[in-house]
Amino acid sequence: MTTNIDLAQVHATLVSNIETLIASNDWEKHLQTQAAFHNYSFGNVLWLTVQAADRGIQPCRFAGFNTWKKMGRQVMKGEKGFKVLAPVMVRRSAEKEGEEKPGFVLRGFKVVTTFEKGQTEGKDLPEICQKLQGTSDEIWSTFFKLQGFVENRGWSLDENALNGPNGVCHLDAKLIELECSLSPLQKLKTLCHEVAHSMMHADDFGSHGKEEREVEAESVAYVVLSALGFDSSGYSFGYVASWSKGDVELVKKTGERVQRTAKAILTALGKKGEADAAE
Repeated sequence: MTTNIDLAQVHATLVSNIETLIASNDWEKHLQTQAAFHNYSFGNVLWLTVQAADRGIQPCRFAGFNTWKKMGRQVMKGEKGFKVLAPVMVRRSAEKEGEEKPGFVLRGFKVVTTFEKGQTEGKDLPEICQKLQGTSDEIWSTFFKLQGFVENRGWSLDENALNGPNGVCHLDAKLIELECSLSPLQKLKTLCHEVAHSMMHADDFGSHGKEEREVEAESVAYVVLSALGFDSSGYSFGYVASWSKGDVELVKKTGERVQRTAKAILTALGKKGEADAAE
């Protein structure tokens, strides 16, 4: 007999663990590390992705030679860097008193060299989001059931080398793509995340910001996997904390929508869940 699962309690566990995480030294170290990396423009991200694909590698984090050195890592001998465009800023002098203050103005761009984490060695970087490892007949059975749910809803599922993301939900094309190199447990978790996107954000995409959409999708994945007896905390806690930027109230606010979606997925998988929101 299937026992009802208290989804509100599972979501409350997620909230509690995120509160613990953002109060920890690991979170502070994570923020310090993230601050050292540039937020590359859309054009630079595309350029880096193309360069990485040409070399057959999966990009992770990029930084300049000196930045890696400050973080306790060295670029390995013989490594060829990646090219990006960096702004050229020129100091501006005040023309007349009260008309224009001294400062910097953009004069153009120059090509600079950056290196991917895999090209460096040295001190480990603080990680709050670890990819899941594990496989079992139960994991695969659940994955195929979830795949059937995807296809019954008129969606398609592909596995490809995505060179970066674990999964992508193409709302317009009704297509979910998964990174082909993921472990079975990570693949199941990622598929659940993308299914949540397909259910929650196809019709009201514009009413939710990127941060909220990612918090919702990963929260659903955690709740569903927990209800099924799989532990995704090593990945989900850090992911939700990062996308919420440590805003626990945002995580709480999404609780009702998360529980409703999790209940629908669990029902499709033949499980029962109670989705009475606690917040």
